[in-house]
Amino acid sequence: MIPRVDGRVLTFAEAGLYDGLVLLGDDETKTIWHHITGEGLYGELAGKKVEEVSNIYHTTVEEALENYPDIHVAISDRPMRQSVGVLGRVRRGLSRMFRNTMSEEDDRRPSMDIGLGLWQGDEARYYPYEDVIASDNMIFDTFAGRRVIVFYAPDALALLAVFTDATAATWEGDELHLSTGEVIRHGILYDADGNRSTDERPLQVFTRWYGFSLTWPQTVIYERDRA
Repeated sequence: MIPRVDGRVLTFAEAGLYDGLVLLGDDETKTIWHHITGEGLYGELAGKKVEEVSNIYHTTVEEALENYPDIHVAISDRPMRQSVGVLGRVRRGLSRMFRNTMSEEDDRRPSMDIGLGLWQGDEARYYPYEDVIASDNMIFDTFAGRRVIVFYAPDALALLAVFTDATAATWEGDELHLSTGEVIRHGILYDADGNRSTDERPLQVFTRWYGFSLTWPQTVIYERDRA
């Protein structure tokens, strides 16, 4: 996707931090932008939005090739210095540099908690990673007036969400089989005949609690029935 605002192509780069999140700046107007919502925060285009904001997923080479067979894969020759696990299961906390950019935090969840945040307009909901894992790696819920399944994607080591008509699902190895006959494999939806299906997904980000809650202060937290 080529980033455009009112049909105009802009060139973006990192421009600083605010609320512990990276801000983007464009070369053409020097406007400062929110990197998740695509909203102009300060400058000439403040209040404008980048057209066609879409999801960016945690993924693997295998999954990327299945989605886009002709994709170019860049492989770095730089060694991995450490293994950080899921969004870094590392919970070292935020550095002083990040905290100095932040307003008062939402203490309903720990700052470094990880989960999947969904949003549509002013509606937002956060699904804690640990609750999805404790619910057989999947949760059915209603979001933005539609049924949605939030699930753990084994390949990507992350959570994903897809709108669905299914009312139940079971795991068969790493494949998620829906009651509609559809199957989610490598994060991709296939119909009952094994053909790739066009799915619909809410806007979503797999992220730390502090970043999502500061972006959407009104967010609802999904609460698993622990009875």
